[in-house]
Amino acid sequence: MLYFQGDDNTVISLFQDVSDKRRVEIRLKEKEQFIHRALNTSFAGIYIFNLLNRTNEFINAAYTKITGYTLDDINSMNPEAFGALFHPEDVALALRHMEEVTGCKDKGFEIEYRFKHKQGHWIWYLSKDAVFDFGDDGKVSKYIGSFLDITEQKNKELELDKTLKKLELIMAGTSDGFWHWIDHDKDIVEWNDRMFEMLGYKPQAFQPSAKKFFGLLHSDDIPILQKALTEAVNLQSYLMSNIGFEQTIMAFDGTVVKEPPIMTRRASWLK
Repeated sequence: MLYFQGDDNTVISLFQDVSDKRRVEIRLKEKEQFIHRALNTSFAGIYIFNLLNRTNEFINAAYTKITGYTLDDINSMNPEAFGALFHPEDVALALRHMEEVTGCKDKGFEIEYRFKHKQGHWIWYLSKDAVFDFGDDGKVSKYIGSFLDITEQKNKELELDKTLKKLELIMAGTSDGFWHWIDHDKDIVEWNDRMFEMLGYKPQAFQPSAKKFFGLLHSDDIPILQKALTEAVNLQSYLMSNIGFEQTIMAFDGTVVKEPPIMTRRASWLK
């Protein structure tokens, strides 16, 4: 409403109906509040990064819970300090990832990397980032990212990888025959060199599988091995224990391999 003072002491008032404008403003504010509430209830850490001023415009509650950093903590860091939060072995990977994200307007990209917690320890993230907004020049101005803490899972994977590497060394250096059922669904089995040697098969000409292996067993031994494998799959412990029975196996030339006995071990930690 505008007021005008006339020469003859009269007042002229002009009114403008801004009801529609106010309703739009209220709806926009309500929508913004709804989005913020939704983002803050997410289990994933979420952030919006402004490429123009190199700051985070938004982080949700989970971001702070997972990393320990508040929005002020992050934005108070210079680029060098923030870059130092990425694990040295993952910096190049993270830079390539962001080049991919900002170079693609309609696709999100995933990455696993390590980030330093505020308390000083490393966290593994599974992160997905995508373009969020564009500037007046049509170039990417902001991107949005979300991430989950997968530290426990990654530590288990790394421990398993170490175990498998140790097993490979054992398999390569032992005089015993070893077989490892890698994939139950696809029936993929791995033999060590001694296993091929004992049974007379050539690695280049024979792809081991559980089905083929059962076909080489004496019929009396099949139910024994089936029972042993069932126990191995159902075992919930990381411990290994010998089942210790002798198997009669048909070799490539038709002879049987019976001595020394081939031991089957329960190793559920490899499944």
